[in-house]
Amino acid sequence: WEFVQALYRDRSVDEVDAAIARILRAPSLPSHLPADALDAIPESPGIYRFYGLNPMPLYVGKSVNLRERVASHFSSDYRSTNDLRLSSEVVRIEFEETAGELGALLRESQLIKALFPAYNQRLRRRQDLVALRVVDEASPPEYLRADAIEPQQLRGLYGPFSSRRAARETLRDIAREAALCLRLLGLECRAGPCFARQLRKCAGGCVGAETPQAHHERFCRALEPYALRQWPHEGIVAIEERSLTGLRTDVHLFRDWCWLGTARDEGALRDLLDAPPRVAFDLDIYRILRKRLAQVRVHDLTTRLAAAHQVHRIQEIG
Repeated sequence: WEFVQALYRDRSVDEVDAAIARILRAPSLPSHLPADALDAIPESPGIYRFYGLNPMPLYVGKSVNLRERVASHFSSDYRSTNDLRLSSEVVRIEFEETAGELGALLRESQLIKALFPAYNQRLRRRQDLVALRVVDEASPPEYLRADAIEPQQLRGLYGPFSSRRAARETLRDIAREAALCLRLLGLECRAGPCFARQLRKCAGGCVGAETPQAHHERFCRALEPYALRQWPHEGIVAIEERSLTGLRTDVHLFRDWCWLGTARDEGALRDLLDAPPRVAFDLDIYRILRKRLAQVRVHDLTTRLAAAHQVHRIQEIG
């Protein structure tokens, strides 16, 4: 107590309070982890895996600063009950470095879908992603599972939505904003006017006050912000991602919104280009890549290896 009083006498209150806050944020490693468990983890982008007593991981995560993110799971003011439970079970930590955030996002998505970690419940639900398919004015939209989507045929598809329920909620929101008919959208099965029409919030497609064609055109316009975009390039493109230190370069290859793989050297790049793997369309990868393509500029690569394969190199801005 006298020591604390001396601190406040010799230092400013703000300085002492800041020091206390740092101490409280310091990681308190579980007793079943070695004291140096964090020492080998770099302060660089990548993914990490927490293991318990079983060979399958408990949790897979990603960060642009692996050590800081891993340590945050064990801070004394646990961010969540999930962190507290996870901390009590972890006995081993593994990690993989990447050149940047994109590589970490791709690898995290891949591992979660392949390994089904027990504590990644929110991200595991990405397997339930769906898209809406609008065929014609005579039919309500269809709900299409991600594994049923052909990447070359995205016209008329909208999404992605985290689940069928989320897609239906979006349809209800659109119907409310654009005075669309709940029955024509497949959200009601009743005969006669839909519920929204009875509240005078439907333009009347269900009672003939609006033609099916006019209703369909308005619906497509309202749904346009959710439209899945056709692949904007010819063939394969490459996104080159460099680490801040400049010591690592990852080249991520994509075609038709599908991640074909990542190469760290010219030999690996040649192998991927000579025999591109057949990869299923993944709405999660589509969402990651669509966001990233808006942040980069595209250059035709007309020299060396990629020229023969007509690959575009996409250079990260910044």
